[in-house]
Amino acid sequence: MNRPWKALWLGAGLMLLAVGFLSVGCGSGSTQFRFVNAFTGPNAGSMDILVDTVSTFTNVATNTATAYAGISGGSHQITIEPSGTTSPIFNPPPAISFPSGNNTTLIGDTNSSFVNTFVTFTDQNTAPVVNDYSLRVICLAFTPFKNVDIYIYPYPSSPPLNITNLSPTLTNLTFNGASSYLTKTIGNYDIVVSQTGTKAEIIDTGQVSFGSQQVRTFVVLNNSNYLILSDLN
Repeated sequence: MNRPWKALWLGAGLMLLAVGFLSVGCGSGSTQFRFVNAFTGPNAGSMDILVDTVSTFTNVATNTATAYAGISGGSHQITIEPSGTTSPIFNPPPAISFPSGNNTTLIGDTNSSFVNTFVTFTDQNTAPVVNDYSLRVICLAFTPFKNVDIYIYPYPSSPPLNITNLSPTLTNLTFNGASSYLTKTIGNYDIVVSQTGTKAEIIDTGQVSFGSQQVRTFVVLNNSNYLILSDLN
């Protein structure tokens, strides 16, 4: 092989090697995060989210959640600001560790003393078997009750779901607490939230459909509000 061809092959090899190192450094893109705005009281309102001072989500309304966004694994500074301001809700902004290959839910909310809090949860990003779905419940509510029981039952032929003689699926879920993921058979369900130890209903979703291999998070919010987030599929 003459020298020009040798130089060409050497240059191509170095270029492929450089691309290989770049791909490793950037990661696979499977690490993601989302934000839930559950602030109440004086700090209720739309929020902007910055990652390492870079704007990532803007105008996230109260009691809503963003879609997932990609992020590199490792520690990042997360800044939450009321939209249109440069005044962080948490100062200094927290440094959050994002495990590579995992999805993370970040939540900003307010406790019963109207102190803002910040919590994170690792999301399930693997599908259950065919004809099953997975569901997790997160409680962000302190009004009208504190601890809650959760009833997850097939949607009745004669609605609404009557929980009088039913046992709760999850009991005594506390503020900023989360259940593990439950795996159930696909179909139409009714989710009812009550005050722990009573049948006093806070939320009744009515009919909610869950499909094969879906992963969802049900979020209990203040004042009988709720969200159902799509973790997968």
